[in-house]
Amino acid sequence: MWRKFMDDSPTTARPAGITMAEVFSPMLEPTSLEATISECSLEVKPSDIFTRKLKERLLSCCYIMLIMFIPIVIFVLVLEYRRLMLTDPEPYIANGTFHLAHTSCGPVQGMALDGGFEFLGIPYAIPPVSHSKSKGAPDDVDYTWMPGTPPFRLEHCWKDVLKYPKSKPQDCLQIRPSSKGHFETYGSQDCLTLDVYSPIIGYDTPSPVVVVIAIPTLYGGWSDQAHQDQATPSAALAKEKGVVFVVPRFRLGPMGFLPRLLLNDTSSVIKDSTSFQDSVLQAQKTQMKLEKSYNLGLTDLFASLIWISSNIEHFGGDPSLVTLLGWGAGADLVNSLTTSKHPEKHPYLFTQAWVTHGHLTQVENEVQGDVSQNRSDSVFKAGYNLWSNSPCNSKNSSYDPLCLISLPPKKIFESVPHEWLKPSGHSWLEPDNFVYRQSAKAVWSKGHPPYDFPLVLGSTVHGDADTLSDCETIETQVATEIATLRHSNSAESTKSAESSESGESAENLIIPGNSTDVQENLARLSTTQLTCPLWNLAQKADQSFNSGVFFYLVSFEETVPCRDGTRLRLAGGLSDISAILGRYRHTDKASTRFASHFQDVFYDFVVDGTLPGKVRASQGLYDFGEIMQMRTSYPQCAAVRQ
Repeated sequence: MWRKFMDDSPTTARPAGITMAEVFSPMLEPTSLEATISECSLEVKPSDIFTRKLKERLLSCCYIMLIMFIPIVIFVLVLEYRRLMLTDPEPYIANGTFHLAHTSCGPVQGMALDGGFEFLGIPYAIPPVSHSKSKGAPDDVDYTWMPGTPPFRLEHCWKDVLKYPKSKPQDCLQIRPSSKGHFETYGSQDCLTLDVYSPIIGYDTPSPVVVVIAIPTLYGGWSDQAHQDQATPSAALAKEKGVVFVVPRFRLGPMGFLPRLLLNDTSSVIKDSTSFQDSVLQAQKTQMKLEKSYNLGLTDLFASLIWISSNIEHFGGDPSLVTLLGWGAGADLVNSLTTSKHPEKHPYLFTQAWVTHGHLTQVENEVQGDVSQNRSDSVFKAGYNLWSNSPCNSKNSSYDPLCLISLPPKKIFESVPHEWLKPSGHSWLEPDNFVYRQSAKAVWSKGHPPYDFPLVLGSTVHGDADTLSDCETIETQVATEIATLRHSNSAESTKSAESSESGESAENLIIPGNSTDVQENLARLSTTQLTCPLWNLAQKADQSFNSGVFFYLVSFEETVPCRDGTRLRLAGGLSDISAILGRYRHTDKASTRFASHFQDVFYDFVVDGTLPGKVRASQGLYDFGEIMQMRTSYPQCAAVRQ
């Protein structure tokens, strides 16, 4: 409107007599005013901004940016793909597929299971059987009574690939309890093999190694497979914890721990003697050269550790980080390994040790010289008892140890006197002045351990109980042990009274009360026979080891249902080993927390060789209930004489 007025004004002369009011009067009319305001309004609508042309420009910009961004994305993806290829990512491995690992004797076949790998029945030593001799071979010898010997010739190894076994490898010959209180012999002498459970087969990131040595007694004794499984690792656990497990089999009973004098070269002197007593005198007169160890089971374990040192890297393991895990009689063997003379050229076969539920069976009868008369008498008597119980003993025969050791191994096992199968009936493991020179108790107490390494000793509140058994079996076991302990205490009290004049005191002397409560009696038995002696030993050892000795007690109790509807709450002998190996029965959140936390503590020790807080045995103990606590004392041990 204004432009129109301006356009008209310069070129067109205004008529005379027209005023400004007349000019603007049409604009001041209501309708014209609204139109003018609307036309001059500053309000802008979106449709006025996003015109078609502007939309086209925006779309063009988006297309250009997209075209520029696509090459960048492709470039980044290529770089990531190359990185993943160079780092060799872990491929998916199907269960049940076979995979190879290499050893000094040739390749072995394993199976992928639950994300890990399982290798079963790998030979680590020459089989101790008569038919193992190779005709014409320069080492044509019988290894039946020889120490554990790693293969050193091609004739001792296998051809091609050692296949994954179709059935579980045979255990070594041993004795186990059967129904109605009887015992049975099972297993094979061709048994010096081991199982490996690995998280991955490779060399990039070696994993710590845990050697599991778990056996109830030195003559065997697993009552069934369910019990043995509690102390057996798995491929799934190896994968979960990033640890390589090794489980060796070794000789047991008379084939693994036979009185050494039967194996000595002076057996011919014994054979020519006129009587048993004469043979003892003749052997004592002949200054015997103890060139062989009769602790053949212990030499087998050394052979297995040598195999681990030489081969475990091919299974993803780190040979410089090896933890010994001993349970039961296996704990006694681990203690013996820590104080024994290591084979030549193999000074360091393990890094640290975790020992649980040991009964310290090897503490008696230390060797004080090449020959000890008292000890010779006891050893000969043990050999004579075994011989007299064997087919070698006939009406017209005289004592002949050569006949005994020439019997088939199973016959020798069947000749073991039943008294030897009782808890204190026979000392299977004794120093031999060759490999096993002195007991752990003697060495650690004197403050001169041959090796320094982190060591953990442990027990459970009801260590003598088997939580896998029914209540009736547990009650019978407790009653029997209480009666045995009372009988031995009565005799020991007399001996203690006689020795008190000379200042000596009976060790671990405690007389159970007349309580009929199973849990109370179990706790007292375990306190007397396990917890307090072990803690006392740990405290003495802690003075000798620079790396530290630690002690723990498992007090977390699991429920054992009884047939009459009652329940027992027990921290049984398998509680700690089953928790470590992922076999603990998770019945509620509390048991899950205990097992998980106890596992974490163990596998941290496997890596760094210490426990949380670094509380050494001389400072206190670790109490593992639902949660872990540090305790400076354990009052129950005050009643036990150390």
